[in-house]
Amino acid sequence: MSEKYHLEINGFCPICENETKFIAKGNWFRGTLLCTTCDNGSVPRERALALVLNRLAPNWRQKKIHESSPAERGISLKLKKECENYIGSHFFPNQKLGSLINGFRNENIEALTFKNDTFDIVITLDVFEHIFEPRLMIQEI
Repeated sequence: MSEKYHLEINGFCPICENETKFIAKGNWFRGTLLCTTCDNGSVPRERALALVLNRLAPNWRQKKIHESSPAERGISLKLKKECENYIGSHFFPNQKLGSLINGFRNENIEALTFKNDTFDIVITLDVFEHIFEPRLMIQEI
């Protein structure tokens, strides 16, 4: 990533709910335009998700939410902190599905171990490009 690109803009972050400065130190704003106030920062797709949740499911804190492959920043930290029925999962292919590993449930999103209709909201940010059988994932969700 080239350091010749540097952008700073002021705005409101729907995750930390603060007027803040967003800083990008590269030209790939999708992954580098970080909120300087959020825990460990937040990227645009996480802030977009926060806007969608706040507008379409304002009671998301009372919902049952599953997030596949959460990051240790931004919206994932907010969901974990503020939603009592939040479960984050990662896929550890050599471990037992459904088990707890490093604080995350081990789940293959193409073959989930949860009972049907367990969740009100399922979140997958940057997951689809890693899936071999997207049809199976969509059926699971």
